[in-house]
Amino acid sequence: MTDGKRRPENLLMGHPPTARYLSSPVQGDGLAKNMLGRKILFDCKIILDWIICHLLAAWPIAVIWTIVSAAALSCAAASDKPPVIIPIVDRSVERPPDLFTQGLLFHDGALYESVGVYGKSAVYRWPHPAKTDRLETPELELKLPDNLFAEGLALAQGRLWLLTWREGVVLGIDPANLSVLETIFAPGEGWGLTAIGQNLWRSDGSSSIKSNSGKDFKAEPLEAVTVKDRSSKVENLNELELDPFSGLVLANIWNDDKVAAFNPNTGQVQYYLDLSDIANSERAKSNRPLDAVANGLAFDEEGRLWVTGKLWRRLYRVVYTPPTTAEIGSSTKSAPMPVIASPEPVGKSEALGPKDASELKADSNAANSLHESPKSGGPGN
Repeated sequence: MTDGKRRPENLLMGHPPTARYLSSPVQGDGLAKNMLGRKILFDCKIILDWIICHLLAAWPIAVIWTIVSAAALSCAAASDKPPVIIPIVDRSVERPPDLFTQGLLFHDGALYESVGVYGKSAVYRWPHPAKTDRLETPELELKLPDNLFAEGLALAQGRLWLLTWREGVVLGIDPANLSVLETIFAPGEGWGLTAIGQNLWRSDGSSSIKSNSGKDFKAEPLEAVTVKDRSSKVENLNELELDPFSGLVLANIWNDDKVAAFNPNTGQVQYYLDLSDIANSERAKSNRPLDAVANGLAFDEEGRLWVTGKLWRRLYRVVYTPPTTAEIGSSTKSAPMPVIASPEPVGKSEALGPKDASELKADSNAANSLHESPKSGGPGN
Protein backbone atom coordinates (compact mmCIF):
# COMPACT_ATOMS: atom_id res chain seq x y z
CA MET A 1 0.00 0.00 0.00
CA THR A 2 1.27 3.46 -0.75
CA ASP A 3 2.62 5.72 1.97
CA GLY A 4 1.28 9.04 0.69
CA LYS A 5 -1.10 11.27 2.53
CA ARG A 6 -4.35 12.71 1.42
CA ARG A 7 -4.50 16.43 1.14
CA PRO A 8 -6.95 17.90 3.62
CA GLU A 9 -8.70 19.82 0.82
CA ASN A 10 -10.61 16.70 -0.18
CA LEU A 11 -12.28 16.36 3.23
CA LEU A 12 -15.76 17.74 3.57
CA MET A 13 -15.32 20.08 6.48
CA GLY A 14 -18.16 22.19 7.82
CA HIS A 15 -17.41 25.81 8.42
CA PRO A 16 -19.87 27.54 10.81
CA PRO A 17 -21.13 30.87 9.50
CA THR A 18 -19.63 33.96 11.06
CA ALA A 19 -22.23 35.81 13.09
CA ARG A 20 -22.22 39.56 12.72
CA TYR A 21 -23.92 41.70 15.36
CA LEU A 22 -24.97 45.15 14.19
CA SER A 23 -25.54 47.94 16.67
CA SER A 24 -26.05 51.66 16.48
CA PRO A 25 -26.26 54.38 19.13
CA VAL A 26 -29.73 55.41 20.24
CA GLN A 27 -30.21 58.94 21.47
CA GLY A 28 -33.14 61.20 22.48
CA ASP A 29 -36.50 60.33 20.86
CA GLY A 30 -34.84 57.39 19.18
CA LEU A 31 -34.93 55.56 22.51
CA ALA A 32 -38.74 55.74 22.75
CA LYS A 33 -39.11 54.65 19.14
CA ASN A 34 -36.78 51.74 19.77
CA MET A 35 -38.81 50.59 22.82
CA LEU A 36 -42.06 50.81 20.84
CA GLY A 37 -40.51 48.74 18.06
CA ARG A 38 -39.41 46.12 20.55
CA LYS A 39 -42.97 45.83 21.96
CA ILE A 40 -44.42 45.36 18.47
CA LEU A 41 -41.91 42.64 17.73
CA PHE A 42 -42.69 40.96 21.06
CA ASP A 43 -46.44 40.97 20.31
CA CYS A 44 -45.82 39.55 16.82
CA LYS A 45 -43.70 36.77 18.32
CA ILE A 46 -46.53 35.80 20.70
CA ILE A 47 -49.00 35.63 17.78
CA LEU A 48 -46.56 33.61 15.61
CA ASP A 49 -45.90 31.15 18.45
CA TRP A 50 -49.66 30.66 18.91
CA ILE A 51 -50.13 29.93 15.17
CA ILE A 52 -47.26 27.42 15.07
CA CYS A 53 -48.52 25.57 18.17
CA HIS A 54 -52.02 25.23 16.76
CA LEU A 55 -50.73 24.07 13.36
CA LEU A 56 -48.56 21.40 14.95
CA ALA A 57 -51.49 20.26 17.08
CA ALA A 58 -53.69 19.98 14.00
CA TRP A 59 -51.19 18.07 11.86
CA PRO A 60 -51.17 14.28 12.10
CA ILE A 61 -48.15 12.89 13.89
CA ALA A 62 -47.45 10.72 10.82
CA VAL A 63 -46.96 13.82 8.65
CA ILE A 64 -44.48 15.35 11.09
CA TRP A 65 -42.63 12.03 11.42
CA THR A 66 -42.42 11.72 7.62
CA ILE A 67 -40.86 15.17 7.30
CA VAL A 68 -38.34 14.50 10.08
CA SER A 69 -37.45 11.05 8.65
CA ALA A 70 -36.95 12.44 5.13
CA ALA A 71 -34.59 15.09 6.45
CA ALA A 72 -32.64 12.49 8.42
CA LEU A 73 -32.36 10.17 5.40
CA SER A 74 -31.19 13.05 3.22
CA CYS A 75 -28.42 13.90 5.68
CA ALA A 76 -27.41 10.22 5.95
CA ALA A 77 -27.27 9.84 2.16
CA ALA A 78 -25.05 12.90 1.84
CA SER A 79 -22.62 11.55 4.44
CA ASP A 80 -22.57 8.11 2.79
CA LYS A 81 -21.07 9.34 -0.49
CA PRO A 82 -17.72 7.76 -1.43
CA PRO A 83 -14.72 9.80 -0.28
CA VAL A 84 -12.87 11.88 -2.89
CA ILE A 85 -9.08 11.76 -2.59
CA ILE A 86 -6.64 14.17 -4.21
CA PRO A 87 -3.39 12.27 -4.82
CA ILE A 88 0.02 13.90 -4.53
CA VAL A 89 2.44 13.81 -7.47
CA ASP A 90 5.56 11.98 -6.34
CA ARG A 91 7.39 11.88 -9.68
CA SER A 92 6.76 12.86 -13.29
CA VAL A 93 8.46 11.79 -16.49
CA GLU A 94 8.37 13.55 -19.85
CA ARG A 95 6.96 11.59 -22.80
CA PRO A 96 5.91 12.21 -26.44
CA PRO A 97 2.89 14.57 -26.42
CA ASP A 98 1.09 12.93 -29.35
CA LEU A 99 0.26 9.58 -27.71
CA PHE A 100 -3.48 8.85 -27.53
CA THR A 101 -3.12 6.58 -24.52
CA GLN A 102 -5.60 3.72 -24.11
CA GLY A 103 -3.91 1.06 -21.96
CA LEU A 104 -0.99 1.06 -19.54
CA LEU A 105 0.72 -1.70 -17.52
CA PHE A 106 4.03 -2.76 -16.00
CA HIS A 107 5.59 -6.15 -16.70
CA ASP A 108 9.07 -7.57 -16.28
CA GLY A 109 10.69 -4.22 -15.46
CA ALA A 110 9.18 -2.35 -18.39
CA LEU A 111 6.15 -0.15 -19.16
CA TYR A 112 3.74 -1.27 -21.87
CA GLU A 113 1.36 1.20 -23.49
CA SER A 114 -1.34 0.95 -26.14
CA VAL A 115 -2.23 4.08 -28.11
CA GLY A 116 -5.21 4.65 -30.36
CA VAL A 117 -6.37 6.62 -33.43
CA TYR A 118 -6.83 5.06 -36.86
CA GLY A 119 -3.54 4.99 -38.75
CA LYS A 120 -1.54 5.66 -35.56
CA SER A 121 -2.53 2.78 -33.29
CA ALA A 122 0.37 0.90 -31.73
CA VAL A 123 1.69 -0.95 -28.70
CA TYR A 124 4.96 0.25 -27.15
CA ARG A 125 7.37 -1.12 -24.59
CA TRP A 126 9.16 1.67 -22.74
CA PRO A 127 12.02 1.67 -20.21
CA HIS A 128 10.79 1.77 -16.63
CA PRO A 129 9.85 5.42 -15.90
CA ALA A 130 11.35 5.20 -12.39
CA LYS A 131 14.78 4.85 -14.04
CA THR A 132 14.63 7.69 -16.56
CA ASP A 133 13.53 11.31 -16.73
CA ARG A 134 12.20 11.05 -20.28
CA LEU A 135 10.43 8.41 -22.36
CA GLU A 136 11.70 9.21 -25.83
CA THR A 137 12.42 6.03 -27.77
CA PRO A 138 10.46 2.82 -27.14
CA GLU A 139 12.37 -0.42 -26.70
CA LEU A 140 9.85 -2.27 -28.86
CA GLU A 141 6.99 -1.17 -31.09
CA LEU A 142 4.04 -2.92 -32.75
CA LYS A 143 2.20 -0.89 -35.39
CA LEU A 144 -1.37 -1.93 -36.10
CA PRO A 145 -3.09 -1.90 -39.52
CA ASP A 146 -4.60 1.51 -40.34
CA ASN A 147 -8.17 0.27 -39.89
CA LEU A 148 -7.66 -0.88 -36.29
CA PHE A 149 -8.13 1.49 -33.36
CA ALA A 150 -6.15 0.17 -30.37
CA GLU A 151 -7.83 0.27 -26.98
CA GLY A 152 -7.31 -1.36 -23.55
CA LEU A 153 -4.29 -3.55 -22.78
CA ALA A 154 -3.88 -6.25 -20.12
CA LEU A 155 -1.58 -9.16 -19.26
CA ALA A 156 -2.98 -12.65 -18.63
CA GLN A 157 -1.80 -16.20 -19.31
CA GLY A 158 1.68 -14.92 -20.11
CA ARG A 159 0.65 -12.68 -22.98
CA LEU A 160 -0.66 -9.21 -23.66
CA TRP A 161 -4.26 -8.83 -24.77
CA LEU A 162 -5.23 -5.79 -26.82
CA LEU A 163 -8.79 -4.64 -27.46
CA THR A 164 -9.87 -2.63 -30.50
CA TRP A 165 -12.58 0.00 -30.40
CA ARG A 166 -15.22 -0.84 -33.01
CA GLU A 167 -13.60 -3.60 -35.03
CA GLY A 168 -14.45 -6.56 -32.81
CA VAL A 169 -10.79 -7.69 -32.90
CA VAL A 170 -8.76 -8.83 -29.89
CA LEU A 171 -5.04 -9.48 -30.34
CA GLY A 172 -2.91 -11.83 -28.23
CA ILE A 173 0.65 -10.45 -28.18
CA ASP A 174 3.97 -11.85 -26.98
CA PRO A 175 5.34 -9.35 -24.43
CA ALA A 176 8.91 -10.44 -25.15
CA ASN A 177 8.95 -9.19 -28.76
CA LEU A 178 5.44 -7.71 -29.39
CA SER A 179 4.66 -10.24 -32.11
CA VAL A 180 0.97 -11.07 -32.61
CA LEU A 181 0.35 -14.67 -31.56
CA GLU A 182 -3.41 -14.84 -31.87
CA THR A 183 -6.38 -12.98 -33.28
CA ILE A 184 -9.86 -13.33 -31.79
CA PHE A 185 -13.03 -11.74 -33.12
CA ALA A 186 -15.35 -10.56 -30.36
CA PRO A 187 -18.62 -8.61 -30.67
CA GLY A 188 -19.17 -5.18 -29.17
CA GLU A 189 -16.99 -2.18 -28.51
CA GLY A 190 -13.73 -2.42 -26.62
CA TRP A 191 -12.64 0.32 -24.22
CA GLY A 192 -10.69 -0.69 -21.08
CA LEU A 193 -9.19 -4.03 -20.06
CA THR A 194 -7.65 -5.52 -16.91
CA ALA A 195 -6.87 -8.99 -15.59
CA ILE A 196 -8.19 -10.47 -12.36
CA GLY A 197 -6.47 -13.81 -11.89
CA GLN A 198 -6.35 -15.39 -15.33
CA ASN A 199 -9.54 -13.76 -16.57
CA LEU A 200 -9.98 -10.50 -18.40
CA TRP A 201 -12.47 -7.82 -17.43
CA ARG A 202 -13.37 -5.25 -20.05
CA SER A 203 -15.39 -2.06 -20.29
CA ASP A 204 -17.38 -0.79 -23.28
CA GLY A 205 -18.15 2.79 -22.31
CA SER A 206 -21.25 1.88 -20.32
CA SER A 207 -21.59 1.35 -16.56
CA SER A 208 -20.89 -2.39 -16.86
CA ILE A 209 -17.70 -4.43 -16.89
CA LYS A 210 -17.73 -7.97 -18.25
CA SER A 211 -15.46 -10.93 -17.64
CA ASN A 212 -14.36 -13.34 -20.36
CA SER A 213 -11.62 -15.92 -20.37
CA GLY A 214 -8.73 -14.94 -22.61
CA LYS A 215 -9.42 -17.88 -24.92
CA ASP A 216 -13.12 -17.33 -25.47
CA PHE A 217 -14.07 -13.68 -26.04
CA LYS A 218 -16.90 -14.80 -28.33
CA ALA A 219 -18.76 -16.58 -25.56
CA GLU A 220 -21.23 -14.92 -23.25
CA PRO A 221 -19.48 -13.10 -20.40
CA LEU A 222 -18.70 -15.32 -17.44
CA GLU A 223 -19.78 -12.50 -15.17
CA ALA A 224 -21.08 -8.94 -15.58
CA VAL A 225 -21.06 -6.23 -12.91
CA THR A 226 -22.74 -2.82 -12.98
CA VAL A 227 -20.63 -0.12 -11.37
CA LYS A 228 -22.62 2.20 -9.11
CA ASP A 229 -22.10 5.15 -6.83
CA ARG A 230 -24.59 3.91 -4.24
CA SER A 231 -27.75 3.69 -6.40
CA SER A 232 -26.55 5.75 -9.39
CA LYS A 233 -24.81 4.05 -12.31
CA VAL A 234 -21.32 5.26 -13.20
CA GLU A 235 -21.30 5.56 -16.99
CA ASN A 236 -18.44 5.95 -19.51
CA LEU A 237 -16.05 3.53 -17.79
CA ASN A 238 -12.83 3.48 -19.76
CA GLU A 239 -9.31 2.30 -18.82
CA LEU A 240 -9.28 -0.33 -16.05
CA GLU A 241 -6.55 -1.32 -13.59
CA LEU A 242 -6.62 -3.85 -10.76
CA ASP A 243 -5.20 -2.66 -7.43
CA PRO A 244 -3.22 -5.78 -6.44
CA PHE A 245 -3.34 -4.89 -2.75
CA SER A 246 -6.98 -4.07 -2.10
CA GLY A 247 -8.57 -6.11 -4.89
CA LEU A 248 -10.46 -3.03 -6.05
CA VAL A 249 -10.56 -2.05 -9.72
CA LEU A 250 -9.67 1.51 -10.70
CA ALA A 251 -11.43 2.97 -13.72
CA ASN A 252 -10.92 6.16 -15.67
CA ILE A 253 -14.22 7.82 -16.53
CA TRP A 254 -14.30 9.18 -20.07
CA ASN A 255 -14.41 13.00 -20.12
CA ASP A 256 -14.10 13.14 -16.34
CA ASP A 257 -11.03 13.81 -14.22
CA LYS A 258 -12.08 11.36 -11.52
CA VAL A 259 -10.98 7.75 -11.20
CA ALA A 260 -13.55 5.40 -9.65
CA ALA A 261 -12.24 2.67 -7.33
CA PHE A 262 -14.90 -0.03 -7.13
CA ASN A 263 -15.37 -3.54 -5.74
CA PRO A 264 -15.56 -5.95 -8.71
CA ASN A 265 -17.81 -8.27 -6.71
CA THR A 266 -20.50 -5.71 -5.92
CA GLY A 267 -19.79 -2.91 -8.38
CA GLN A 268 -19.99 -0.34 -5.56
CA VAL A 269 -17.61 2.62 -5.78
CA GLN A 270 -15.51 2.77 -2.61
CA TYR A 271 -13.74 6.05 -3.33
CA TYR A 272 -12.67 8.42 -6.11
CA LEU A 273 -9.27 9.80 -7.04
CA ASP A 274 -9.52 13.38 -8.26
CA LEU A 275 -6.94 14.12 -10.97
CA SER A 276 -8.33 17.57 -11.79
CA ASP A 277 -5.17 19.48 -10.83
CA ILE A 278 -2.95 17.31 -13.03
CA ALA A 279 -5.45 17.20 -15.91
CA ASN A 280 -6.02 20.97 -15.92
CA SER A 281 -2.28 21.53 -16.02
CA GLU A 282 -1.97 19.20 -19.02
CA ARG A 283 -4.92 20.73 -20.88
CA ALA A 284 -3.43 24.21 -20.44
CA LYS A 285 -0.38 23.06 -22.45
CA SER A 286 -2.24 21.00 -25.07
CA ASN A 287 -3.07 21.99 -28.63
CA ARG A 288 -6.18 19.79 -28.32
CA PRO A 289 -7.44 20.44 -24.78
CA LEU A 290 -10.84 18.82 -25.38
CA ASP A 291 -9.15 15.52 -26.25
CA ALA A 292 -6.53 15.71 -23.49
CA VAL A 293 -8.51 13.66 -20.99
CA ALA A 294 -7.20 11.50 -18.17
CA ASN A 295 -6.71 7.91 -19.33
CA GLY A 296 -4.05 5.43 -18.30
CA LEU A 297 -3.58 3.68 -14.93
CA ALA A 298 -0.84 1.27 -13.92
CA PHE A 299 0.55 -0.05 -10.63
CA ASP A 300 4.27 -0.75 -10.73
CA GLU A 301 6.11 -3.54 -8.94
CA GLU A 302 6.35 -1.47 -5.76
CA GLY A 303 2.62 -0.83 -5.70
CA ARG A 304 2.89 2.81 -6.78
CA LEU A 305 0.22 4.13 -9.12
CA TRP A 306 1.19 5.86 -12.37
CA VAL A 307 -1.34 7.94 -14.29
CA THR A 308 -1.40 9.74 -17.60
CA GLY A 309 -3.84 10.81 -20.28
CA LYS A 310 -4.46 11.19 -23.99
CA LEU A 311 -2.01 13.65 -25.52
CA TRP A 312 -0.47 14.35 -22.10
CA ARG A 313 3.12 15.51 -22.04
CA ARG A 314 4.04 13.68 -18.85
CA LEU A 315 3.52 10.43 -16.97
CA TYR A 316 2.88 10.90 -13.24
CA ARG A 317 3.54 8.70 -10.22
CA VAL A 318 1.08 9.59 -7.50
CA VAL A 319 0.74 8.65 -3.84
CA TYR A 320 -2.37 8.66 -1.70
CA THR A 321 -3.87 6.96 1.34
CA PRO A 322 -6.93 4.84 0.52
CA PRO A 323 -9.89 5.38 2.85
CA THR A 324 -10.38 3.18 5.87
CA THR A 325 -13.26 0.76 6.29
CA ALA A 326 -15.09 3.30 8.43
CA GLU A 327 -14.75 5.97 5.75
CA ILE A 328 -16.13 3.85 2.90
CA GLY A 329 -18.84 2.26 5.01
CA SER A 330 -18.04 -1.34 4.07
CA SER A 331 -15.02 -3.61 4.12
CA THR A 332 -13.34 -4.58 0.88
CA LYS A 333 -12.16 -7.74 2.62
CA SER A 334 -15.72 -8.90 3.13
CA ALA A 335 -16.29 -8.97 -0.61
CA PRO A 336 -13.14 -10.42 -2.21
CA MET A 337 -12.40 -10.15 -5.90
CA PRO A 338 -14.08 -12.81 -8.02
CA VAL A 339 -12.36 -16.16 -8.37
CA ILE A 340 -13.17 -17.82 -11.69
CA ALA A 341 -11.79 -21.08 -12.96
CA SER A 342 -8.81 -20.31 -15.16
CA PRO A 343 -8.80 -21.59 -18.75
CA GLU A 344 -6.09 -23.88 -19.98
CA PRO A 345 -2.92 -21.98 -20.96
CA VAL A 346 -2.89 -21.20 -24.64
CA GLY A 347 -0.01 -22.37 -26.77
CA LYS A 348 2.08 -20.02 -28.86
CA SER A 349 1.42 -19.78 -32.57
CA GLU A 350 3.48 -18.20 -35.32
CA ALA A 351 3.72 -14.43 -35.30
CA LEU A 352 1.88 -12.44 -37.96
CA GLY A 353 3.73 -12.15 -41.23
CA PRO A 354 2.91 -9.70 -44.06
CA LYS A 355 0.33 -12.08 -45.56
CA ASP A 356 -1.32 -12.67 -42.19
CA ALA A 357 -1.49 -8.93 -41.55
CA SER A 358 -3.36 -8.33 -44.81
CA GLU A 359 -5.77 -11.11 -43.99
CA LEU A 360 -6.30 -9.59 -40.55
CA LYS A 361 -7.18 -6.27 -42.19
CA ALA A 362 -9.74 -7.90 -44.47
CA ASP A 363 -11.26 -9.91 -41.65
CA SER A 364 -11.51 -6.90 -39.38
CA ASN A 365 -13.36 -4.97 -42.10
CA ALA A 366 -15.93 -7.72 -42.13
CA ALA A 367 -16.12 -7.70 -38.35
CA ASN A 368 -16.59 -3.94 -38.37
CA SER A 369 -19.60 -4.19 -40.67
CA LEU A 370 -21.19 -6.74 -38.34
CA HIS A 371 -20.63 -4.72 -35.17
CA GLU A 372 -21.45 -1.11 -36.03
CA SER A 373 -21.23 1.09 -32.95
CA PRO A 374 -24.04 3.45 -31.96
CA LYS A 375 -21.32 5.91 -31.03
CA SER A 376 -20.57 8.22 -33.92
CA GLY A 377 -17.90 10.78 -34.68
CA GLY A 378 -15.09 11.90 -32.46
CA PRO A 379 -11.55 10.60 -32.16
CA GLY A 380 -12.48 7.59 -30.06
CA ASN A 381 -12.81 7.06 -26.36
